[in-house]
Amino acid sequence: MTCKLNDFIGKLKKQLAQPDVITLENGAVLIGHLPHIGAKAYLHVVFPGQLNALSAMRKETTVAVPSEVEDFYREFNGMILFQGALSIYGARSSVSRDPDQRQPFDLADRNILRRPRFAAETDFFLGSYNEDGSLLFTERGSSRVFRRPAASRTILNTWSGVGHMLNDETDRIGRLFDNAGCQIDPSVPTSPQ
Repeated sequence: MTCKLNDFIGKLKKQLAQPDVITLENGAVLIGHLPHIGAKAYLHVVFPGQLNALSAMRKETTVAVPSEVEDFYREFNGMILFQGALSIYGARSSVSRDPDQRQPFDLADRNILRRPRFAAETDFFLGSYNEDGSLLFTERGSSRVFRRPAASRTILNTWSGVGHMLNDETDRIGRLFDNAGCQIDPSVPTSPQ
C-alpha cells in the first residue's frame, strides 16, 4: 500500500476540529496547533520527501533499503505524530533546535550510531514509539514492518508494509486523542499492546 503525502496530511487533518496547517520554509508541514502546550506546539509534523534526502539516506547507512521503504521516502522524509508518540526517522539537513527549522529524528542515528547490538545486518530501522522506546524496522528483501523492544529481538507486531503500518497506527493512536489534540486518558499507552 502506497502512502501519498497529500492523502496522509488530509487523514491527519480530519482527526482534528481545527486542523491548522502551516508549511515551514524547509518544507516541514505542521498540523494541529496545540496552544495549550505552547505557542509553537503541533500535534503532527510531516517532512516531505526530497530526492537529496533519499540519496543521503543511502550514503548514511550500509543496510540495503527495501524498495517499498524507498518509495515511502520519496514521499516523506520522516514524521513526528501525536506529539511524538510515533516517529518515523528521516535524513537531517541540519542540527538546529529552532522550531521554525524542524527536522525529523535522524535515520543514521538508529542505523549507524546507536544501532542495537542484536540487530541483524539486514535490519533497517525506520521509526520508534516514544512511550516504550520500541523500534520499527524492515528487513532486506521484505516489505513487512516489524516492532520490537529496543533491547530485544522479540517481535511484538508485524504489518504488511509501511503504508499499512502508518494507516493502522494513525487510526489506533488517533482514537486516544480528542479532536483538540489532547490525549483522552494519559494512563492508556500510545504504543501498541
